[in-house]
Amino acid sequence: MIPLHFPIRSCITAFLWAASGSVVAQNERAATATNAFTFDYANDFFRATDRYFTQGVRLELASPILGRVPLRKILPGMGNSADQEHVLFAEQNCYTPRSIRRDTVLRDDRPFAAALFIGQRRTSVDAVHGVRLTSAIMLGVLGPCAVCAEEQRAIHAALDNIAPLGWQFQVANDVIANMDLQVEQQLLRTRFLELSVAGSVRVGTFHDQAGIGGRLEVGRFRSDLGMESRHGFELSLFVSGRAHAVAYDATLQGGLFNHSSVHVLPHGSIEPLVGQGELGARARLGMWDLLFAHVYTSRDFKNGMPHAWGELRIVVHW
Repeated sequence: MIPLHFPIRSCITAFLWAASGSVVAQNERAATATNAFTFDYANDFFRATDRYFTQGVRLELASPILGRVPLRKILPGMGNSADQEHVLFAEQNCYTPRSIRRDTVLRDDRPFAAALFIGQRRTSVDAVHGVRLTSAIMLGVLGPCAVCAEEQRAIHAALDNIAPLGWQFQVANDVIANMDLQVEQQLLRTRFLELSVAGSVRVGTFHDQAGIGGRLEVGRFRSDLGMESRHGFELSLFVSGRAHAVAYDATLQGGLFNHSSVHVLPHGSIEPLVGQGELGARARLGMWDLLFAHVYTSRDFKNGMPHAWGELRIVVHW
């Protein structure tokens, strides 16, 4: 019988090992970004479903002093960029199959999966040429250590909803170590409109993929690809689209090192090309930013279905 959970001490040790590379500081030229705290919550509850990517929580802290963290040295950036942002973040993502009402393995469906990781992100903006380079490194755990099962059960109990069944079959514990890189290029910028394109790549034990996409934003807003000052009040609508080629997805195929998962999907069941679209609005007033978006994605495995969820983001600056 395969154990369903590692001892709690093993979970804590694994996560602290992942975090250990982020705590020592060294000198570097101070960044020009201001301090900010971000709370980002995504859930398919906003779309009245309870499947696939069912919940994501992300906390971020941006501060110029984070440019002294050693991990920054391995994060690519534009050295001649005057606009730098350094961010530490923590994120949890939870995944379920199409049904959480069956206490059996659904062999042709997405496996239950949970991911919890911390990371550092560096963003460099070349305002003259309208280019933004974003790089990030993530370290964490995949599997029961990420506590998605307990969290979903608690939420459903609090809402007097059905108890989710099947989490004992989730993807087994493993290590997450990933690096992400994205380059954005502004194509058009007018007083009330911006059009940009982006290319990205993700490499590691969590996701291996490469993508390309575009974004259109209209309204009164400060561009993320420039050095414009913030307006007193900003309000805009945006739409974006992205397609990415998938080589590996640990939430579907299991981790690279621990092969004891009760249920994962074979590589041949993974969709090699996945599309994603986003439609939303954002507002900025004083020290507060607020964003709400609907995200749509095509199926990511052969017997799957398209999926959608809502996202709420709150940012406070100081």
